[in-house]
Amino acid sequence: MGKYTNGLLKALAARFEVVGYKRPGGFLVQPSAAVPMVEDVVACDLLLNCAGPFWDVNRILAPAYGPGRPLVASIFYDAIPWVYADLYLKDPAVRTAYHNRCVEIYAQADLVCGISASATADAIRFGYADPERAVTVWTGVEAVPCEPGPAGAALGLDRGYFLNVSGEDHRKNPRALVEGFLRSRAKARRGLVLVVSNDAQTRFSERLRAEFGDLRRQGVHVLGETGERALGSLYRDCDA
Repeated sequence: MGKYTNGLLKALAARFEVVGYKRPGGFLVQPSAAVPMVEDVVACDLLLNCAGPFWDVNRILAPAYGPGRPLVASIFYDAIPWVYADLYLKDPAVRTAYHNRCVEIYAQADLVCGISASATADAIRFGYADPERAVTVWTGVEAVPCEPGPAGAALGLDRGYFLNVSGEDHRKNPRALVEGFLRSRAKARRGLVLVVSNDAQTRFSERLRAEFGDLRRQGVHVLGETGERALGSLYRDCDA
């Protein structure tokens, strides 16, 4: 289970009889719905695979593809290993094994459920799904707690804002987002709020100020690690 599928699990468990099949090893994120867990294959109408393909243990059971098998749906999280294949899949053996698991988990499934529109598009782009059997699971993320007041007021924002939440690394490149925003016409009407989880370690905001000057005067707010309720409020109130 992952945090992006716990909301989906709760929604399914509220309407249907759901049984969890636990593979060897622990959970990255504990399931948030109280469902019975089994360690052997049971008869079912739909098998929902919430595990990703990067680790060998995360594989749909072979019996699920036998005669009279149930419908199989798989959660597609991202295609980061393929986008950065020179980093994650340099070893040809690892690359082949990862591809084979993607085929087993996604290409052979009846439905591929991306956790975002971009994830769904990547599943299609990399050949593990086609448009007829790929959907975006908008209900995948659980609701988060929020502060009661408007998030922008705490930052001194008197207009709508765009929100980006990430760390600073070569995959995210929040600096390019700031530069693009400052060059855009949107900055006349909206602000930009970036939550950079590793700002204290990378000194990202300090380097931005040295390059672009006083960012707050230009509508850009860079926050470091942010509490859950404050982050929930930022998500709730942002324009995009």
